[in-house]
Amino acid sequence: MRLTAAADPTLLPSPPQAMLALDPLPPAEARSWAEQEFARAQLGDARQVRSVQAIAASLAETPHRSLTAACGPAVRQAAHRIFEHVDTSIDGLLAGHYQGTAERCRDLPLVLVAQDTCFFVYPQQQIVGLARVNQSQKSRALLGHAALALTPAGTPLGLLALACWGEDPTAPLRLPGERLPEAERESQKWRETLEAVEARLPEAPRVLVLADREADIAAYLTRPRRPGLHHLVRVAQDRTVTAPNDVGEAERQSIFAAVAAAPVLGTHRVRVPRHKSEIHQLMLPTREVDLELRVQTIRLRPAGKGGVPTEAWVIQALELEPPAGEPPIHWVLITTEAVWDFEAACAMVGYYAKRWVIERLHFTLKSGLRAERLQIDDAVSLGHALAVYYVVAWRLLHLTYLAREQPEAPASATFEPEELTVLTAATKREVSTVWEAVLAVAELGGWQRYRTAPPPGVKSLWVGWITLRGMVQGYRLALASRQAEL
Repeated sequence: MRLTAAADPTLLPSPPQAMLALDPLPPAEARSWAEQEFARAQLGDARQVRSVQAIAASLAETPHRSLTAACGPAVRQAAHRIFEHVDTSIDGLLAGHYQGTAERCRDLPLVLVAQDTCFFVYPQQQIVGLARVNQSQKSRALLGHAALALTPAGTPLGLLALACWGEDPTAPLRLPGERLPEAERESQKWRETLEAVEARLPEAPRVLVLADREADIAAYLTRPRRPGLHHLVRVAQDRTVTAPNDVGEAERQSIFAAVAAAPVLGTHRVRVPRHKSEIHQLMLPTREVDLELRVQTIRLRPAGKGGVPTEAWVIQALELEPPAGEPPIHWVLITTEAVWDFEAACAMVGYYAKRWVIERLHFTLKSGLRAERLQIDDAVSLGHALAVYYVVAWRLLHLTYLAREQPEAPASATFEPEELTVLTAATKREVSTVWEAVLAVAELGGWQRYRTAPPPGVKSLWVGWITLRGMVQGYRLALASRQAEL
């Protein structure tokens, strides 16, 4: 279901060169990010909206703490009332965030949208409605499927869709080999999410939806779409397609054979981050990789009868010189957007590498926010809580990538004045831009600053953010004590 790290290289963005004019987050003195993202939530009344805003802001300030510790008893009780209310829904909680994401996408010539599923595993046996992870039923999980909007450079702009589900404990057990009706199959998540993206970005001129091998489904790839909305999926099945043969005549052949027979367009170099070896279970260092690119035009047969074949392009990216004893990186990608030349093929490979950002979102949810420590007794209410956690995780991730894409934006657009004062004193460096502020926060989280250092990651940033919040609190107490003495 997942791509391994060795087969999923991501292009590490270079620091300080602004590529797109993104609007930075509003000044803290205007409205906090949590107020903005949840102001248009569709809940029972304004008090519930204010409570959700307080929950999100508290979790972002202390992402390592539990819901109760971060919010306090009063807000925690309000959270449980909201999450457990019969009229609460994920789409209602995130209605304002979806609108904010669409607004951030509005002026972009290209929006990347990464789809992926995450398993949130909970050991508590009392949680009703979790899905079985294995036949032993010792591990049970809530599944979350999200669509994350990205700039072409990979900066996360927010969620466009989220669904969480487990199992109905009252449903009858299925017989071995029994097929579910199509509408009840888990694979419908790809189609439903695509429809949500299509509805929430009705005017975006160009949208490319990224997905891993699990989405290599004929019914999904051949579903009618609006103009400008396209797929980019890693191929899992060696299905039969229509493609040109050696003399240019269309014939039926396997998709892997068709692209392997295409001429080499050129070699594209990407940087593969440090990752674990698939074979030796050792950590491999960051390295530059040369990928040989081939492209083939194909036609996909529609699912069912009577449909029109879908024109698509298949791209093969194969590593030429893998490390000794390691398998080569080998991607076969399929896209419904035209790929007529080498430059377009390189762009598609780069866009697909940005799918890794949604994996970092899941990492932030689990390791940073510790979403698997939530203690809520039913899967539906747990999904509502996770919806808020998803937005908080996006906020932490957004700050990480914003500094890489818009490094020269003023730090005051994202950080409070007291935070900038503390960062300047702690690092003994000038902190005036977003890039300088993020580096300072990352240093507090253990990131090492040297000439060839890679950009800080989300882990060092959230650890630094926790440290910064404690230092700011101490700074405020010292100011209050000094003023009292005067």
